[in-house]
Amino acid sequence: MHRSIKSVDICIATYKRKQLLIGLLNSIANLKFPAPIDVTVIVIDNDLEGSGKMAVDDFRNKCGFPTVYEIEPVKNISLARNRAISCGESDVIMFIDDDEIVHKSWLDLHLIALDRYEADVVRGPAYPIFPENTSPWVIESGFFSPRLFAEGEALPTAATNNVSFLRSAAQDADDKFSTAYGLTGGGDNEFFHRLHKKGKKIVWSSKPITYERVHEFRTNMKWMLFRTFREGQVYTRINFPVVLTRESMSYLFRTLFLLLAATALAIISLPISRLVAFSYLVKVAKRLGRLTGYTGLHYKEYRASS
Repeated sequence: MHRSIKSVDICIATYKRKQLLIGLLNSIANLKFPAPIDVTVIVIDNDLEGSGKMAVDDFRNKCGFPTVYEIEPVKNISLARNRAISCGESDVIMFIDDDEIVHKSWLDLHLIALDRYEADVVRGPAYPIFPENTSPWVIESGFFSPRLFAEGEALPTAATNNVSFLRSAAQDADDKFSTAYGLTGGGDNEFFHRLHKKGKKIVWSSKPITYERVHEFRTNMKWMLFRTFREGQVYTRINFPVVLTRESMSYLFRTLFLLLAATALAIISLPISRLVAFSYLVKVAKRLGRLTGYTGLHYKEYRASS
């Protein structure tokens, strides 16, 4: 096993999603992996009222995995993730979102990828599961489909919806999720980008699969465009944090040009195809987000329950 991996912490940050959390924990209970690996499940509830406790207690009673449950009282997903890391001491840390379920070989295939590519971090795909009444155009748009890369391809960042990384790769005092992203989201991208800049190897593997159960309230144009806007803001905050540099000014003007072009194409295509028009509206939202990422007016997606 890669670098003598003997233990794994599966970390979950949750917030008022009891039924979804139950589904995730049930899928974790069905994992198949090599017997010598010790697995601990760590659930950090960001709900002060502890709405996830019953689900975790039931999982602990039915499953043989050692299980940790704690409450992070301050509403901030970065604090919840940091608490999860500090609760464990295993060789490998894995993160999975509470609205997902994992394939039975998920853990094993992550460990194989860490070994095969001699990686510090492995990122995998999350495929959508839609509600039955989802509009066909939402599915056809591909908005919720994961971006795929070549097997073993090096990446500049990762996300906590399907990731594993060596604890030894994040041992510095500043190797924590930034609380500045705790209500906006994007702290996972920023965290792994920092590891990348420190020389840690992040790779893609399409084999450790997860499935995201898409919420019904997300399957509409407004939510999708606001999510894209937020992602655009996060991109700028991570990659171009200082405005007055030649590189950042070039980025600003390029983004503005692309925004104007996407806006024109969205207007032109609207009478022809709603799907095509939406694809350009996504580009508009992304560019608007990137432009406004320099401001302090950041869209706080996680201020409310989601």
